[in-house]
Amino acid sequence: MLKIQPVRDDERRKALLSAHGLPMEQRFAVLEAVENGVCTGSLVFSREGERAVLWSVSFGEDETLLDGLARAAASIAMDAGAKTVECENIAFFEAISSVGFHKIGDKMVINLPQFFQRCCAGRNPL
Repeated sequence: MLKIQPVRDDERRKALLSAHGLPMEQRFAVLEAVENGVCTGSLVFSREGERAVLWSVSFGEDETLLDGLARAAASIAMDAGAKTVECENIAFFEAISSVGFHKIGDKMVINLPQFFQRCCAGRNPL
């Protein structure tokens, strides 16, 4: 069974942040996808006022996993008061466009209420 959950253990957070090339900072929230005890993906984001910032994501080639990680982060950010999620790292632009991010200026953005109204990646609406 796949579980996507926040990483609270400092050593595990440090290891995942390092794998993403990011420093150990409290502002970063780290999500990890674990299936049968194996990490299958992870995502790093932060909330800055009414926006959340996607810093890095690892999902292999599994677009559905990317969608799940993005939705988990978006849900946490929205519950904390964010209205948008933004990404300025062009390395992720193509991948995250497949899960609902849109290019606005020099970044990719999702409006959180609209994001949760659309279907998951790879799913057809009823």
